[in-house]
Amino acid sequence: MSLGRLALARTLVKQPDARLARYGFAVAAALGACVLARAVVPWVAGHEIVVGAGALALAAAVDGAARARGRLAFLRAMTRALDEGVYTIDRAGRITWVNAAALRMLGYRAPELVGRPFREALRCRRTDAPCGGGARCRLQNVMLSGQPYRAENDMLTRKDGTCFPIRYSSAPILRGGSVVGAVVAFQDVTAERRAAANERFLAEATAQLARSIDDEETLARVARLALPRLGDWCMAIVLEEDGKPRRVAVEARDAGRAEAALEMLRRYPIDLEADHGAGRVLRTGEPELMPVVGDFVGSGGTTVATRAALLEAIGLRSFMAVPMRFGERLVGVLDFGVTGADRRFGAEDLALAIELANRCAIAVENARLHAQARDAVRARERVLAVVSHDLRNPLGAISIAAGVLRAAAPEGASGRRVRDAAAGIARSCDRMNRLVGDLADLARVDAGHVSIVRREVSARALASDAVEAAAAAAAEAGVGVACEVSDEAPRVDGDADRIQQVLGNLLSNAVKITPRGGRVWVRCRTRRGLAVFSVSDTGPGIALEQQRRIFEPFVRGAGARYQGTGLGLSIARAIVQAHGGRLWVVSRPGRGASFRFTLPLAGAPAIAAQRAAGGVACPSTPAWAAAGAGARSGPAPAPAGAALSARSR
Repeated sequence: MSLGRLALARTLVKQPDARLARYGFAVAAALGACVLARAVVPWVAGHEIVVGAGALALAAAVDGAARARGRLAFLRAMTRALDEGVYTIDRAGRITWVNAAALRMLGYRAPELVGRPFREALRCRRTDAPCGGGARCRLQNVMLSGQPYRAENDMLTRKDGTCFPIRYSSAPILRGGSVVGAVVAFQDVTAERRAAANERFLAEATAQLARSIDDEETLARVARLALPRLGDWCMAIVLEEDGKPRRVAVEARDAGRAEAALEMLRRYPIDLEADHGAGRVLRTGEPELMPVVGDFVGSGGTTVATRAALLEAIGLRSFMAVPMRFGERLVGVLDFGVTGADRRFGAEDLALAIELANRCAIAVENARLHAQARDAVRARERVLAVVSHDLRNPLGAISIAAGVLRAAAPEGASGRRVRDAAAGIARSCDRMNRLVGDLADLARVDAGHVSIVRREVSARALASDAVEAAAAAAAEAGVGVACEVSDEAPRVDGDADRIQQVLGNLLSNAVKITPRGGRVWVRCRTRRGLAVFSVSDTGPGIALEQQRRIFEPFVRGAGARYQGTGLGLSIARAIVQAHGGRLWVVSRPGRGASFRFTLPLAGAPAIAAQRAAGGVACPSTPAWAAAGAGARSGPAPAPAGAALSARSR
């Protein structure tokens, strides 16, 4: 109670004028207040009188009214600050109050809504089911059940007749334990749903762009997808390497009725000096938006008359064009047009078109890079064809001549220099022939043309033949080489010549890397329906970081001490994979290396054998193979005292 109200009470109690006391009681009676307190004071004449009750009741009533006005002002300020629309209805469904946000969203003034039935004023409807009155109305059900309700599949109608989707929550209004109405708070979710739809559209466009690497096919598919979301027609233009524009796609919403317009669009001259359109965007690199097409023809450029005829043919009403950019480089432009009178492009359409153009630019750049790579591969294949055909003939002649020279050299010390020179020429020819063969094999591997002629062959025969072929080079290097495959070894399904190529490559590398006095050996065992070959050595081993790359073409170890191209392991891996097997290495620096590969056993399908291997891609080591080697990174057990360090291939 305020000081002023306390002073009034004291006055009513202390004044010796009985009229004041009577006035206090009269005010209290007029307000219908009950007696809140009693105070007994001596009267001048010695009588007692009950005073103060009316004054206290008046003060309480004034204070309660002030608090109610404060709460009402707070609620009004709070609802004015809300972005959500809020309105209330009574039991009869008439609107009793609307906040400012709701009026703004609906386009009404408060007197135009208050007192009207909400179904008539707001013309609400559901998007997922019919909406009726009575028990079928969810807002009426809130008042009938006394339970709150939330939903997000309703539509409200603005004063101008346009509709918008809402998300809302409603709750009953209680007074004295009875429901006297309901309150509804709603949000306009138009922007949210448009953003979700745009994301779905862009996701679908990205999927379409990823389906092909041909720019014309890809852009035509995306142009069709963009309609009618982004207009009635769409045209895609890309820039060639020389900077000249090339039209790659023209699509219309109704191609049957607009065939003439489509033909004009296909023949539309792309004038870089034009005031508007694709030419302007290609010239400036900036997007263009014309919600209402006015002077689209303009006066710039050399195709004014043609542009005028085009506009008359297609009936252009709204237009936008956006650049396709990859980084800072302009790769093309997308044009969109509206021919109907009921739609105009806006800023939201432009933003969506720009995002679509950015994704199209990536696809166009990918197509360009793919075309460049394809051309480079074709050029390389032509070079390799020339190398493999035109070089082998003169190399053969040189090798024969070296043999003749060596045979004709006189005996004794006088002919030694000639024989040594002839031997050097022959070795160089052999290296050149191997290089030409490796390059030709690499070209076939890259093209996927590794030919495999399968037949049953003995694992023992394959290993012993490879060891025999490497014996001479091993003896010259002072390295022991052995075949440790028993006669009971299984038969495998594969191309004997190709498998010999793999074993020969692995043995040649092992002999070259193993120091004099070391050993190299070949083994074969059976594991889960596969024949597992291994070529192991007591060489310096391979560092882990090198193991990840040595199977790539043209990659050799940093410490390689012998000549080579770095193609052998790559070709060997491709041959093994063509058989349905895997090639990997198990090694540690200083502990030698063991190159292992799998082949299907005779009678086992290659696909089944590949699945049995665990499907681990080379050069990773299959888990079962590592377990078979004692779960360690190292070769099979080598003879005692073998010296080991870093391997290079």
